[in-house]
Amino acid sequence: MNCQKCRTPLKLDRSLENLTPAAFDLLVGTSKASTEESHVQPRALYPADRKQQYEAALAEGNSAFIKKNASTTRRGIPAAPNSPAGRSIHNPMMSFVMLTDSQIQPPPTLPAHQINNPDTKQNVETDTALSYRIESNTRLFEILSSRSDIDHPICTECTELLLLQFESRLQAASKERDAYIAFLKELKNNVPTEAEVNKAKTDLAMAKQAEEEAFASLLELQKEKEALEQALQEVETESRKLDEGEEQFWRSRNQFDTKVSSLANIRDALNASYAHDVDQLERLRRTNIHNDLFCIGHDGHFGTINGLRLGRLAAPNHVEWPEINAAWGATAHLLATVADRLGYTFRGYVLKPMGSTSRIEKLDSTGLSAASSLTVTSRGSSQAQVRANTLELFSSGGLSLGKTILHRKFNEAMVAFLECLRQLGEHVDNVSRTRSSEVRKLPYAIERDKIHGVSIKIGISQDEQWTSACKYTLTCCKFLLAYASNMASASAVGSSGR
Repeated sequence: MNCQKCRTPLKLDRSLENLTPAAFDLLVGTSKASTEESHVQPRALYPADRKQQYEAALAEGNSAFIKKNASTTRRGIPAAPNSPAGRSIHNPMMSFVMLTDSQIQPPPTLPAHQINNPDTKQNVETDTALSYRIESNTRLFEILSSRSDIDHPICTECTELLLLQFESRLQAASKERDAYIAFLKELKNNVPTEAEVNKAKTDLAMAKQAEEEAFASLLELQKEKEALEQALQEVETESRKLDEGEEQFWRSRNQFDTKVSSLANIRDALNASYAHDVDQLERLRRTNIHNDLFCIGHDGHFGTINGLRLGRLAAPNHVEWPEINAAWGATAHLLATVADRLGYTFRGYVLKPMGSTSRIEKLDSTGLSAASSLTVTSRGSSQAQVRANTLELFSSGGLSLGKTILHRKFNEAMVAFLECLRQLGEHVDNVSRTRSSEVRKLPYAIERDKIHGVSIKIGISQDEQWTSACKYTLTCCKFLLAYASNMASASAVGSSGR
């Protein structure tokens, strides 16, 4: 801190704080001696890095700050060459002009007659002593300023503040000294005995031995730790490999599960399709196409085929001829279909189902040689040339039922139809006897133009009788149709079983 008569705020330097009271007295005492004869150096209680700086300040004798110093003493007496005032003339740091070098007014000189005057000589000696004291004080202030950051001289208030700080430091140092003294007394009072020293040495040796053992154990543990760390690293490497393998396994397992799920879906779809196809097959097996094509039933006294009534009664149950012709056409188609299904060929007749204009061809082999034997298929194709007589299985609407002559061809066609029905019934009966020894005869017996004792010809039978004969005919046709359907079902089951 800098004061120099309170130019700047006071600040206590750490290097000055470290000075003891004796060192401070020694530092102050150096100012009482002559500058050239003073060789007393106080103990260095300042930081070591500032030692060179303090030594340079002592050698040069300059203060830490630029100050004005008179180049000569009062009355024109020059200062000593080694004095600070003498050295300050040649100091380049000084920025002011010395009074001796001033061109404004020359320095005052004494006349020669005043030099020999005793009063004047006494005054000169008094002035010389005062100048020396001023120079001594200046030297002391420079020394004090060089050893601290405080610029001397300082004012009274700063000195009091500095003294207060030194007193507080003195009290703290005194307390510290008392503590050291008490600790030293305690050490002197508690001096260990030789036994205690020996015991302490023994304990120390045991502790060192235990330390060596512990250190050796520590080295072994470190080696074991390194081995365990290496083993742990290997285990971690193996664990990572296992993790990668597990991840690959779960990935492949997921892919396998996906594939299995896809295959299961395909299997379920195939099973569902198979079950549907089996149900469809069973439904088709149970389906009787003949019953669907030829639905034979009854409507009161009339026998019906596919909803067409076969017969004729008086009003109000009067049936028109177009319906009768269509019913006979459906019946002829039924008989031809059953014969074809059973593989039977009629002898002497060929059915020509043509709807409402169906016909039956009667084959006449009279006058033919034996070499040209008759062989006719159900379709009417023949391998030998025979004479065929076409019978019309229909009637025009203008004819009356009571006139037999007008219905001659129609009656012959119905009689031929009964003959074909009888032949097919006998074939079914023979086949049944051969296969299962069962009798399967037609429900109603047929003999020439009569079925169940009722003639099929118009004009001989009345309307009610002819209607009943037509109904019996449809019943026999239904029997043959059921037999053919059962044969088809049995063959289907046998083929599926194979």
